[in-house]
Amino acid sequence: MYRDTQTVPGGGFTLLGVTGLSFLTPGWAANALGCAAAHAQLADWIFRQHGILLIVLLLLYGLGGFIILVGAAVAVVTAVVALMRALSMVKAWGVRASVATASFLGALMYWPVQNLFELLWDALQRHVVQRYFAPVAAILNEQDELRRMYREEYAGDFPSFRAFLRSWRAHQEGEQAASDTDPLQKAIRLMGLPKKFTKDDLIQRFHKLIAGIHPDKVGPNELATLLIDAYKLICSRKAWQ
Repeated sequence: MYRDTQTVPGGGFTLLGVTGLSFLTPGWAANALGCAAAHAQLADWIFRQHGILLIVLLLLYGLGGFIILVGAAVAVVTAVVALMRALSMVKAWGVRASVATASFLGALMYWPVQNLFELLWDALQRHVVQRYFAPVAAILNEQDELRRMYREEYAGDFPSFRAFLRSWRAHQEGEQAASDTDPLQKAIRLMGLPKKFTKDDLIQRFHKLIAGIHPDKVGPNELATLLIDAYKLICSRKAWQ
């Protein structure tokens, strides 16, 4: 049966070249190792043989050269692979070092910027937001609470939320006017007391306020007189002895 075969181009020349290198390699290796004289004696001894022994020795000589050649090729390939791995490790280390350095420099540059931004933001909140927007937020929260109260409690008493709001504000203004003219409320504000307080709260607050300005210590003064009068008025109105 006819079988189509393909020959590798240059295969014969490659085999011939490998064979030649196998016979030349022992000599090169001996010269590199400083054993050229011993190699010359070995080669002379081989070529003095005859017949089958000469052929066997030449084959062994070539086989030894081929083994040396393969070992050298393996060593070169191993060295190239190790070098490539070393270069890859150095590259990876360089990338990690660059990233770490960039992160450190970025953090070093970001830290003062962050602190400056925080200082500016604190100043903005302290001088602008709290001054201009906090009252607006308080008004909006009050409006929401009033709307809730209107829906849940006063929707049936007023035709609209605006009517309820007008009545609520009038009531608040009336209470404020009454507290401004009521001597008891004036006395409570002077003493700095909350809306709900006990007799003990009044006594503790009075002793705390009068401690530094008592007439027995600094002599008669208007503030002490006002505090004493306020204390007596509150006790009188509350019927506290």
